[in-house]
Amino acid sequence: MQTYRLSRLALFSLGLLLCTCVSAQELPIAPEPPVGTRWTVNNDFTDEFDGNELDDGKWFDYHPRWLGRQPAIFLPRTVSVVDGVMQIRNIKLAQDTVVTFFDGSTGSYSIGGGAVVSRKTEAYHGYYEVRMKASDIKMSSTFWMSNPRTSGECPNYSLELDVIETIGGASPGNAGFITNMKSNTHYYQTDCNGNNRVFSQGGQGPIGGDSSEDFHTYGCWWQDENNMIFYVDGEESHRIRANTGGSARPFDRPMHINMVTETYDWQPPPSAADLADDSRNTTYYDFIHSFKMFGVDEPEPVIVNDGNLVVNPSFETGTFQGWTGWGGSPREVITDADAPDGDHVVHIVGGGAPEQIVALEANTEYILGATARVPSGRVTLGVKPSTENTNLGAVVFDEDAWVRKEFTFNTGNVTEVKFFFFAQTGGDEGFADSFTLERVGGPVDPEPVTPALLLNESFSFANLPQVTTSSTAVDMRFLFKANETRDVRLRITDESGALVGEEVIYSALPGYGHKALSMPLPAGLTDGELLTLEGALLPVGGGDDDMLESGRLLMRVNGGTTSTNDRQLEQLSFYPNPATDQIRIQGVRTGTAYSVMDVDGRKVLTGQLPDGGIVPLRELPAGLYFIMVEDRAMGRVVKQ
Repeated sequence: MQTYRLSRLALFSLGLLLCTCVSAQELPIAPEPPVGTRWTVNNDFTDEFDGNELDDGKWFDYHPRWLGRQPAIFLPRTVSVVDGVMQIRNIKLAQDTVVTFFDGSTGSYSIGGGAVVSRKTEAYHGYYEVRMKASDIKMSSTFWMSNPRTSGECPNYSLELDVIETIGGASPGNAGFITNMKSNTHYYQTDCNGNNRVFSQGGQGPIGGDSSEDFHTYGCWWQDENNMIFYVDGEESHRIRANTGGSARPFDRPMHINMVTETYDWQPPPSAADLADDSRNTTYYDFIHSFKMFGVDEPEPVIVNDGNLVVNPSFETGTFQGWTGWGGSPREVITDADAPDGDHVVHIVGGGAPEQIVALEANTEYILGATARVPSGRVTLGVKPSTENTNLGAVVFDEDAWVRKEFTFNTGNVTEVKFFFFAQTGGDEGFADSFTLERVGGPVDPEPVTPALLLNESFSFANLPQVTTSSTAVDMRFLFKANETRDVRLRITDESGALVGEEVIYSALPGYGHKALSMPLPAGLTDGELLTLEGALLPVGGGDDDMLESGRLLMRVNGGTTSTNDRQLEQLSFYPNPATDQIRIQGVRTGTAYSVMDVDGRKVLTGQLPDGGIVPLRELPAGLYFIMVEDRAMGRVVKQ
């Protein structure tokens, strides 16, 4: 990896703002975080699909609750990972497969599709994206999230968030599924009379081409219980506010991830010839990324793997986080001075139960336990498959004093279970704490895995601070991307390079953060004086020779700050970077003057942007260059 550095003289002679522009080295890996926040990588739902095997610790190669919509059945053999790309190859079955469902009805399948589904169901508010190339047949290529419906209580409900549904080879009547990112939100509700209702709200935006011709990155920022923002190749595409007919804040439960190819009942299925064409029948997933949002200075909670698979096992969040449930009057989390573990317990009066769904290994023994007391009646701690009503094991509490009970069960062919604390009748009342679900023999220690360094580490100023003779501080905002804790060093210097005031070191936590900071200024600034605000991303305790990324702002006292304005910066992008023959600039009108300068500030190329915004670099030697638009800094590019 080559490193390029600029002399102070070169920077001053250019008068450039180097780092407030959109990075050209890659498309944004997540939306710009709001000031005071930061994105961190959520490893549970992040996979580069490196190597040639699917990570079965993260993913099922089938759907644990759905066979697929007829005539396409989900088959594990259609799923593979080849040279760092996950693939689902749709096929024609040699003979139809007839399946008998739980209600006694039958279904016939003639096509093999595929599903890759996350083992964990804790995907919640955050940012999720895949880089995908759709198949070119009459089957969908998808990326979506869902959860099973709540059980027992009425009305019950489940959720679905469709980030992208596309059909690369759609029939003419459905051509919009070829070129548009189709997104949807669904709230499925069943009332107390068994009537089903669906509350949906969709949205769409152009992909910028045929979804089967090239890879595109499709993302969704699931902001809260009501709002989602969708992105194509790092640019905002459309927004959805979920339908609130079934609930005022419907998207209030975590979900699991689905990457699925399927047939639709409103789209004719693909022909046998299409399914036999390996150049058209496959959907490709290059990666899936997931990010959680924290405060910019808020450390991520440390998760200790003690073998307990229960989320929020002692209810010390004070909420039902990780749990769902049904019925119960009340069904609540309360503060209890006599709690066996911490300060909170769960309280249930029948009929109803708090419950939790968790993915387990098939044909494996587990121990489920809890500490409980039952002032009246009987309350059952039990476990069953998440989609069936067959108990795998249970134990009954009827003691008025706190008592610990456990039992062992075998999962058989089941890979997802639901455990519960069930008060059957109104006369049953119980309190419970310290739930545990552990694998017999202890947890399986996975091989050490080095997490992928997703972030192209960077530093950039995010605003244009103004300085006057009466200013006592510079109020700045900056963005950083860091794969580990880094120092951000901030300095203000005068025209001679001398330090003005004191140097500030800010400790940047890992992630993509947006920090606001006020840097003191000394008294006695003079009108017209030129100050330079310098920022650098460094290893902890590092110096100039260790600099990873840097940026500068030139500030004239009682004047302006050398830069393009913020609105223009938000709209500019250029790629690829590093580049070989050319670079494309987006967000600038055709005919705009541009220039390319080397590290010594010499113009080596000038011109006007043609249609498409392409700047030729073929004749330039390898090295670092700066691209200017209308004599204002845009950013930098590495020519290979």
